[in-house]
Amino acid sequence: MGGVAGHAHKRLDRGEAGYFARTVLHQEVSAVTGACLMVRKETYLAVGGFEENLPVAFNDIDFCLKVRKLGLRNIYTPYAECLHP
Repeated sequence: MGGVAGHAHKRLDRGEAGYFARTVLHQEVSAVTGACLMVRKETYLAVGGFEENLPVAFNDIDFCLKVRKLGLRNIYTPYAECLHP
C-alpha cells in the first residue's frame, strides 16, 4: 500500500462490490484521496488546509486525519464517481 497508505479499491471494475461489498456501502473511513474529497470551507480552514511540505500522495491523508482529530468523520459514498484521466 505504498508504505503508509493506498487506494483500497484500486483496479476494481465499475460495479464490482469488492471486499465485503465495501464499494457499494456508505461507510466511515480514515481518509479519502484528495481527488474526491469534499469538505466545508470552515473545516478546511480549521485544520489549516493541506500540508504543502508533504508529497502529494500523502497530504490528503494528513488532511483527513486532522479532520478526524476535530471529531469529524470522513465518509465514503458509493454514489460519487471519481475519474483520473
